[in-house]
Amino acid sequence: MTFRNNYLYWMCTVIFVEILKLKEMKIKLVLAIVAISFGIISCSETPQENLDNIVTIATSEIGRKVDFNYAIDTEKSIINWAGTLPDSYTHTGNIYLGEGALLVSDQHIEMGIFIVDMKSMLTTDGDENYEDGSREELLDYLESKDVFNILNYPVAVFEIIESRRETMLGILTINGQQVEAMVRDVTVYAKEGELKAQGVLVFNANNFGISFEKEGKKAMAFEEIEMKISLFATLIKEDL
Repeated sequence: MTFRNNYLYWMCTVIFVEILKLKEMKIKLVLAIVAISFGIISCSETPQENLDNIVTIATSEIGRKVDFNYAIDTEKSIINWAGTLPDSYTHTGNIYLGEGALLVSDQHIEMGIFIVDMKSMLTTDGDENYEDGSREELLDYLESKDVFNILNYPVAVFEIIESRRETMLGILTINGQQVEAMVRDVTVYAKEGELKAQGVLVFNANNFGISFEKEGKKAMAFEEIEMKISLFATLIKEDL
């Protein structure tokens, strides 16, 4: 490589690094999510290792270390989703978590972050709702690039940034789009190192660039999707 080419390469590298610095926090989060998605950071064997992984992700996002004291139990935690078609039936299903951590004080969630495994989505509603198509066809459609685009965005992220008595405000990331979202009807119960938290989050799919059009026709009409979140977590750190 000639000196001129070396110089141009060096200049391009400097410019690229400066661009990255402008969006450092967002890019770090995206890279961390990609790492989880493709197994670079995998679900570890112990709660402490899971907690360490999620602390790394959260630290990249908010720019400082957060001393999370609860690791989410991904075996027990679950999200029940529901989408209702106008003047018709409701499709329901489950989806599961990859990793997550919470900062809890006096039965109050102060901060938190959890990763949703979009590939784990399944349906639970009755067979009578599938007279016009199979469950597999519905899931294929929801996973397609027209809706959740799971091939390119295999995980979603919810970061709790503010918590009140019965609500939590956070940032929901789906399809690479970040939108503020509110969790309502929040309950938290912690005893003897175990925690259970529940809440309901409703989001509008249009806010995440999700299209319910298929071949020029509206394939689905439940732009608003409800998620009933049930989190179980284990105490990792007694003293912060």
